[in-house]
Formats: sequence, C-alpha cells, structure tokens
Amino acid sequence: MEDWKGKIDRLLKENVNMLDLSVRIIASLIVFYIVYRESPQQILAIAFMVVAFLGVKKINKYALITIDKFERSIRGKIPVIGEYDTAEDKQLKTEASVSLNASLQTAMLKADNYADALGQAAKFIMVKEWVGATYFIEEALQFNPDDLDLRLQLAIIYGERIGDKEKAVFHCTEVLKKDPDNVSALFNLAVYTNHLKGSKDSLPIYLNAEKLIKKKGLLGTEIEGKLSIFLGHDYKSNGEKDNARTCYKKAIDILEPLAKKGDQSSAFWLNDARKNLESLG
Repeated sequence: MEDWKGKIDRLLKENVNMLDLSVRIIASLIVFYIVYRESPQQILAIAFMVVAFLGVKKINKYALITIDKFERSIRGKIPVIGEYDTAEDKQLKTEASVSLNASLQTAMLKADNYADALGQAAKFIMVKEWVGATYFIEEALQFNPDDLDLRLQLAIIYGERIGDKEKAVFHCTEVLKKDPDNVSALFNLAVYTNHLKGSKDSLPIYLNAEKLIKKKGLLGTEIEGKLSIFLGHDYKSNGEKDNARTCYKKAIDILEPLAKKGDQSSAFWLNDARKNLESLG
C-alpha cells in the first residue's frame, strides 16, 4: 500500500499545486457568499469567480503574456510578416489566441468607426491572433474601402499568416483595380497565384511586375533583386534553367552592392540567390 510520503511524492510529480487549488476553493466560497448576501459588489464577485475558474497559475500566465507582448511593442518588435516563432512563443500565442478568438466568435464584436476597427485589429495583432486581426481589418475597410495600404496588408496576412491564398489574391486584385501601378500588390499577386496555380500562371504576372518596376524607376533596388529571384524560381519550375540562371545572376548583381552597404534584408536575399544559382549546377 502506498504510504503518505509516496502519495506526496506522486502529487508533486503530477504537478498538483495545492495552493492554487486552495485559492480556487476560497474564491468560490467568497463568490457564493457575496451572491447569497445579494451584495452590490458585483465586480468583486466576478473577479473572484475568474480566480475560481482559472486559478492563480493561469491568471499569472495570461498576465505574463500581456506584459511580454507590451514590452515587445515598446521595443518595436511587434511581429510582422516573416518573423519565426520559438516553441515558447507558439505556445503563448495559442493560449492567448484561443481566449481572444472565443470572445470574437461569441460576442460578434462590431467596430464603431474606422479608428476603432484599427485599434481592435492592433490588439489581435499584438498576440498574433490573425483571424481576429483580419476580422477587424475587414471591418475597417467597410468604413474606408479606399485604404489600399491596409487592404494590401490584409492580403499579406491572409497569404502568409492564415494561408488563405484565394483571399490574398482577391485583395491584391482589389488594390490593383484602383491602383494598377502598385508594385507591391502586383508582386504579391504573382506570389499567391504561384501558390494557388503554379509557375505557369504566375510567370506572366512576375514579368508584368518586372515591367512595372522599370516604369516606376525602381531598377537596382532590393525589390527588383527579389523579383529576379522569384522569376528564377518560375523559370526553374518550368524547366527553363538558362533563364533561371540569368535571373539569379541578375539578382546577385543587384543585391550584392546593397548588402555591402549594410542592408540586412538585401544580404538575406543575396544569400538566397546564390544558393539557388548553385543548385542549378
């Protein structure tokens, strides 16, 4: 038979927090007392009910999540497209996202105006809850459908964070209807078209983007270098290795001087171009 010491060891191994359990019980009793006495202190009752439901450990964890995200925003490290999460970040994001997304779905929140919608979207972006973010960005666009930069950001979130390439293509197309010379929209349209339909459909769009870059006077910039890499990918996928090789070399010629000036983004894409050129043999 298991002795009392064995029981304690087993409880410790199972990470049973007796203090947390005690606090929950006490909080529950206080809520019952306040409700039973019909006390007007409803806010106090709700507070203790939250403690009873979540427990000290989870409340502390959610507080730490909020503080961590706030500190990141102060340091200018609010996540945007291209950031890679650590395992801990993913766990924190999931826990916070479940809470916020549940609130969104049950309450069916509506923004009062354009600024309110943007503010609500920012809250979801802070905890990387992209479904909630897109909900309120869509709301903002209902108030101001001509905000093309916001619509383009929405397209990128759909394409990169949520994985809904069809909606990403839709919003890129909507931007181009009002601004046919929008390089970023055309470039991203090519990217998401490639993901949906493949290189044969995306290659003509990339070539149009290349013409637009020249028209807009953006030759020799990082965006031309990146475009050359993506063109190389499509040519390679279509079996046109010589054209792919030409594109990768062009990308290197554009990005190398930018990287030497200390541009880290250009340095990243320069390394990518070199690896792809080497892969062709």
